[in-house]
Amino acid sequence: MLQEVKTVLVALSGGPDSLVLLDVLDKLKSEFRLQLEIFHVNHGLREESLKEEEFVRQVAEHYGLACCVERVEVEKYRRKGERSPEEAARLARYAAFQRKLDSSGFQRVALGHHADDLVETFLLRLIWGAGPSALASIPPVRGPYIRPLIEVWRKEIEAYAKNLPFSPMRDPSNLDISIPRNRVRHLLIPFLENSFNPKVKSSLINEIELLREEWEERAGEPLESLGESAGDYLDIASCRRLSLAGQRRALKEMLLRKGIPPSFRRVEDLRLKVLEGKNGSTMHLPAGWLAVREYDRVRFFNRDELSPTSYEKEAEIPGEGVFALPGFGAELRLRVEEPREDGGAHITRDPWKASLDWGKLDFPLKLRYVRPGDRFHPLGAPGKRKLQDFLVDLKVPRGSRSQVMVLLSGDEIVWVPGFRIDERFKVTPSTTRVAQMELALGEDATYPARRS
Repeated sequence: MLQEVKTVLVALSGGPDSLVLLDVLDKLKSEFRLQLEIFHVNHGLREESLKEEEFVRQVAEHYGLACCVERVEVEKYRRKGERSPEEAARLARYAAFQRKLDSSGFQRVALGHHADDLVETFLLRLIWGAGPSALASIPPVRGPYIRPLIEVWRKEIEAYAKNLPFSPMRDPSNLDISIPRNRVRHLLIPFLENSFNPKVKSSLINEIELLREEWEERAGEPLESLGESAGDYLDIASCRRLSLAGQRRALKEMLLRKGIPPSFRRVEDLRLKVLEGKNGSTMHLPAGWLAVREYDRVRFFNRDELSPTSYEKEAEIPGEGVFALPGFGAELRLRVEEPREDGGAHITRDPWKASLDWGKLDFPLKLRYVRPGDRFHPLGAPGKRKLQDFLVDLKVPRGSRSQVMVLLSGDEIVWVPGFRIDERFKVTPSTTRVAQMELALGEDATYPARRS
């Protein structure tokens, strides 16, 4: 957890778990040479939120530590009721953690999860239906997040808390059995202890550890041969070469990377409806995600990517020069040349370069993304056609077509970068000046024409 680590944010809610975590780390900071800072997320969901925030500030002052408080809007993480308030709060909290990590340079965030949390999470996921990776429950270390109390039971934490300089704040929602986790904590586990095994929690911890070891051994196996699966795509041919269990593991891993609970039913629906479906098959997933069958791959993307907000984005090209286009992640270079001495046409096989008749261009040119109804006359084609039909013929995936850029002269498309120029603006023997253009994409830019 602390190998080569010097800076740790302590996530402090004010409850007994986080207060004990803080006290333990404060006692160990000299031994490990740690710089600690307290970080509190105010969800604003309860009347006590402001009192808890003030309490955390007092605790920080007592320990002589810096304290950062961030107030978050949980409701915007609800996705129109798709998520429970608890899940939305968790997402808001981790988003705040990540922002603090990015802005502060701290290496780790210490969280107060303990052994009882492991058992409760395991049972919840077992009830809802989850694969071995999800049943492995809460890992001690995941990226920058560490859980120093993960092998400590709640009763041990409560005993330690009696010796703290502060009495912990108590969250009344922890007693609300309408919340599934609380029903597991207050009803299911006591029932299992009283009716089956008094040491059921210790037995489940052992099972969790075995599952985690088994999953870690095989977790990377399915994806190693799936190419683009490391990103947002799953190669169908590679996936089908796996066993049925391997296909399910690959799909589970993709869901986990998007923060989507990989229940058995969800994974199986995804496999049958999309992986084995026809081109264009779509499955709506939690948190605004979509899975779409696009020819030889399954693509995972957020529904926000389909919003028409990019329609408003435009850039002007006033004439010769080099123009940075930050809104498009690209750069356009334009220069004017004399036509070839032999009167021949300027032809290039590079789809990112275009030779156009300067005299036919009406400046300033405009660069924007494709819009519904766009039409142009592809070079070599008999006449005008819808740009959407042109992209369909080239097998550009539906979800990627909105990322295609077009360059216009007036209201006419003169070039679709990465694909083809317009027949009406090509260089001919009568051309007196040639506009040589090149569009260069940034390293992080994504564009459909990059697929080969």
